[in-house]
Amino acid sequence: MVRIGVHCPVDKSLSSVIDWTKQIQANTTQYFFQNPRTTIPRKVSNTEWIAFNQQLQTERITPVFIHAPYVVNMCSTNEKIREKSQQVIQHLLVQIDSSENTYLVTHIGYHGGEGFEAGLNRFYKGIGIIQESVSLQKLIIENAAGQTNAMGVSFEELDRLLEPFPEMGICIDTAHLWGFGLSPGDRQVRKKMTQWQTDSRLKLIHLN
Repeated sequence: MVRIGVHCPVDKSLSSVIDWTKQIQANTTQYFFQNPRTTIPRKVSNTEWIAFNQQLQTERITPVFIHAPYVVNMCSTNEKIREKSQQVIQHLLVQIDSSENTYLVTHIGYHGGEGFEAGLNRFYKGIGIIQESVSLQKLIIENAAGQTNAMGVSFEELDRLLEPFPEMGICIDTAHLWGFGLSPGDRQVRKKMTQWQTDSRLKLIHLN
């Protein structure tokens, strides 16, 4: 079955995500669990979280994707920013760990002008720390659009980032492909995405 949805806004209650998803007759959804411009976590009671997930199952909305805040930067030259980013990712992975078919999508960040290899090493170290306390099976990284110092822009970079972590997935944003100078219809793009799908890496496509 084809699963199509949109990124939904969140009002005071998480149930608003379900309302929006049903309104457009979608069968999957994505939303920000917390403010996308801050590392401050959203306060959700266990009762609300359980009821929300039960309602998702009842409405057959699956899979569900949470998008991490835009401020996450696992590759920053600033240690405090990296630590905060690790804490955000870890907190969200713990939050969704017991939820069936719920995944976390995140951008990787920027290497701060020190080059891809330096950013890669910092990414590996940060993910290694997160992995000590929670599974990476629900973590998905999204391609970047080619901004200055961005990590995870090319297919080669995405493969390098994921190489030590076979359980992690990939999200491809078509607008970011265009930003990097690639078309979703290009032969090389279709070939690579087919490969990732075969390898169970490709979990989500953002159509923009």
